[in-house]
Amino acid sequence: MRASNLTSQRVEVHTYRAPISRTYRRRTRASGMTTTHEDVPTATNYLTPMRTMEDLQTAERARDAVVLLNYDLPPHALSLWLSCSYRVCADGGANRVQDLRAAYDAATKELNYNGDDVFKHPHRIVGDMDSVWGSVASLYRDNKAYGCLLDDQSDDQDSTDFVKCLRAIVKHKPEVKRVFTLGALGGRLDHVLYNMKTLFDFPELEIVLIGDHSMARAVPAGETIIKRDTRYKLMHCGLVPLQGDARVSTVGLKWDLNDEVMSFNAGGLISTSNQFIEDKVVIRTDVPLLFTASPPMPL
Repeated sequence: MRASNLTSQRVEVHTYRAPISRTYRRRTRASGMTTTHEDVPTATNYLTPMRTMEDLQTAERARDAVVLLNYDLPPHALSLWLSCSYRVCADGGANRVQDLRAAYDAATKELNYNGDDVFKHPHRIVGDMDSVWGSVASLYRDNKAYGCLLDDQSDDQDSTDFVKCLRAIVKHKPEVKRVFTLGALGGRLDHVLYNMKTLFDFPELEIVLIGDHSMARAVPAGETIIKRDTRYKLMHCGLVPLQGDARVSTVGLKWDLNDEVMSFNAGGLISTSNQFIEDKVVIRTDVPLLFTASPPMPL
């Protein structure tokens, strides 16, 4: 199918504007080395005088959910956790809530914020409960005021905890249309690959995977517009045809595609290390694609 025969599906995507930090420093546990990434927001810079506590709870996220996986917190974690209307932990992801709490306390101290504590706990913990700490499970089981349900699905060993979370969102919060997934691009490679596959398994949801240095989402067949976060001087992106050969055209990239066939097969074309040169990029494809961006920009 040629690009001119694409279905007329048009999706316009806006980036979420979290405050820019001066420098993001990350110390690796194994080597003790410090790497510096300019212009990448830190967790403690998501609550600044430019974005108040009330701003983080605006209606723009009323139809958004966030899923917390059991991996190190990526940039944007705190602001997304506080602003999304529905919060779900995938099993041991609930252990990471204390890291979010620490980031929240550091941010409010930095802001000299003395108002009400508006930190938010998860609505649901979903999984086979083999990695959530007993103390964390007891905390939410015994304190009903937190309003968190432990959804034990240990009888289902054919799907990942992430998939279980998405099914729970579809079933219990059908109004949710977009899901941000924290920690989805780190850790074991087989987990990362399955998370990428999952992007295409729930067409009713726009799922965004967020890691330390990148984000990923599916681009549906048709035309999609992605608006660049203009605060970043340089943004790399990629288009990967994970769902089969695709005929793709783009406008707004340094190396645009012009009705070209992309393929994941040997010798096939994949667009990697591409760059935004316009404030918005138009992507036309006859087959869904994987879209990646670095630095991560929740969409």
